[in-house]
Amino acid sequence: MVLGLSGDLGSSQQTYGILKWLLSWFPSVSPAQFNLIHFYFRKTVGHFGNYAFIYFLWFRAFQGQMGYRPGRAFLCSLGLCLGLALLDEGHQARFASRTGSLWDVALDLSGASTAALITSIFWTAKVRPAGNHKLPNLNAET
Repeated sequence: MVLGLSGDLGSSQQTYGILKWLLSWFPSVSPAQFNLIHFYFRKTVGHFGNYAFIYFLWFRAFQGQMGYRPGRAFLCSLGLCLGLALLDEGHQARFASRTGSLWDVALDLSGASTAALITSIFWTAKVRPAGNHKLPNLNAET
């Protein structure tokens, strides 16, 4: 999906028309206000929000489905988000209607990092009940 939108389909001209249609219900929006809304919509939803969501999905997959510990899931998820952001911006640089930017990679990674921070704050480790703490028997013969 990300790479599909990093081509002409996700260009500013395409999102301009969609957002203009959505905001046509608010006739008091001036052209200058609309351009500002369009810019921030593309940056917050298109970069920051999407990569925050992608980070969460990767983290959930690594920890919940693959059994990675939180630290490893954190690093793998951020690494994949960084790789995807670099791939996305490199792909955008190939289109005349798009521009690839390292600033956008930084914005993508800031979204993923914010999701990592939020996930680390609210993700709670499963605690074993008090009676299930068993130490290994080091004196047992094998």
